[in-house]
Amino acid sequence: MPRINETLSHSLSLNEAKKRITQLIPRLKEAHGDQISEVSEYWQENTNSFSFQIMGFNISGSIRVMDSTVEITGKLPFTAGLFKGKIINAIHTEGTKLLS
Repeated sequence: MPRINETLSHSLSLNEAKKRITQLIPRLKEAHGDQISEVSEYWQENTNSFSFQIMGFNISGSIRVMDSTVEITGKLPFTAGLFKGKIINAIHTEGTKLLS
C-alpha cells in the first residue's frame, strides 16, 4: 500500500496553524463534494486522524501540527498509487496556501 509522508513548514503560531488545518478537509469537501464521501475526522490535541473516500478510493492518515511544521502521513490504496505524485503536489500547493 503506497504511503505519503510529507512535511510542510510554516511560520505561524501553533494555534493559528492548527486553526487553519482544521479548515483543510471541509475545504476539500466543498471543492470536491461530489467526489468525497464518508468523511471522518478525530482531533486529539494537535493530531488529526482522518479518513474519507474520494472517487471510490479509501484514504486515511493523520495530520500533526507542530511549532514550525505540519506532518502529513497517509495510506493510499494500491490502485491510487498511480496518482501519488499528483496527490503530493496537491498537498504542497494547498498546504502552502493554507499556511501562508
